[in-house]
Amino acid sequence: DTVIITDEERAQSGLVQQIVPPTYRGAIILCQGADSASVRLAIIDAVSKVTGLDASEISVLKMK
Repeated sequence: DTVIITDEERAQSGLVQQIVPPTYRGAIILCQGADSASVRLAIIDAVSKVTGLDASEISVLKMK
């Protein structure tokens, strides 16, 4: 995005905004249903799609 700023003397200057998305290195998810393999698989699939992480970089653990 570019924003044009005008001062009191009508001089204009540009301001450029750049948004850098976060870089994920891994994920740990705690949930109550993690003892079920199908729940773990569904969570790993969802987190992988959102973050771009490989399944080997995601851990799903049962919450006590």
